Amino acid sequence: MNGNKQNQRGGDYSTNVQVEKQVINTGLSLQDVKSLLEDKIPYVVGEAEKAAEKRAEKLFQIMAPRFENVDFLKQFELPENQATLKLVGQQVVGTDKESDYKLLSELLEHRVKNNGDKLKTTNIEYAIKTIKDLSDEGLIVLTLVSCIFGLSANSADIDSALSIMDNLFTKVCDQELPETNSWLDHLDLLKTIRVNSVTSASKFEEIFHNQYSEILRYGILIGSETHTEALKILDRNELSHYFLVVNKNHPGYLHLRLSNSKIKEDNALTETEKKALLRISDLYSSETDSVEFLNKKMEDYPKLEEIRNWWDKNLSPGFHLTQLGMLIGDINVHLVEPGLPKLADY
Repeated sequence: MNGNKQNQRGGDYSTNVQVEKQVINTGLSLQDVKSLLEDKIPYVVGEAEKAAEKRAEKLFQIMAPRFENVDFLKQFELPENQATLKLVGQQVVGTDKESDYKLLSELLEHRVKNNGDKLKTTNIEYAIKTIKDLSDEGLIVLTLVSCIFGLSANSADIDSALSIMDNLFTKVCDQELPETNSWLDHLDLLKTIRVNSVTSASKFEEIFHNQYSEILRYGILIGSETHTEALKILDRNELSHYFLVVNKNHPGYLHLRLSNSKIKEDNALTETEKKALLRISDLYSSETDSVEFLNKKMEDYPKLEEIRNWWDKNLSPGFHLTQLGMLIGDINVHLVEPGLPKLADY
């Protein structure tokens, strides 16, 4: 018997590699993660147990690529993150939908990133427990409402803005919209919205009119004193007259080719140049396109027209998204369009 003994020890969720007398602890493995995910699944027997195991395997396969990141995997050495992983695994008893598993995977990642922030992690953990009970109709509505109130196209003219939003809604709302508003009670019960029965929701076109009030202004009347002043501002700051373009909807007027928000974000412009362009925006006429004008414009964009008709028909009581509802809606939006700005604080 060889007297040279090599003792190999590690934690409950660690993998040890033994090389001669050296022991290297590499931390958690993917198998450890899978075991944690399957741990504490609510007790089921017979065929239900087999179904739960298949679901857990499906969920793991969706989540596995995230755990190939060593830094992310290392976060699960913390007990609170392991507890959240187990919580995610428990949800498979309530749902077999791949779309739900993708949402759960995203929520887990954000829970880990925000570890230590109780305000955010509490909301995320509530979202994890809500997913299995959320209907397809409810998810569509949360996603749609998140986009309507949280996103606007950064464009200088209304036609471009409507085109951008029409394309976005076509991607994130690819299922039929609910035929009734029964989802109101469903989402209210799940605490993802709060219904206010004494008020009515704003009409869809009114919401858009408020969001795009800046670019619905006519602009600067061609040949007017204001036009002359705008050109002087450009010349004094050595800016090209190219910044002013004809308003396609009102050819007798000019407007800036950049929206105010784009001007502020444009790193190619100096602060002095930005201030000059914003002064020109302040010179715009007080005349603005009406809600009726915008309503007519929407008819040229099929998805916007579909959503507008549905919205105005089905939304009689007022409501607003809770932080929980905004979180779930935003996560789902980013599964479709990852490059969009975050709409919720998570």
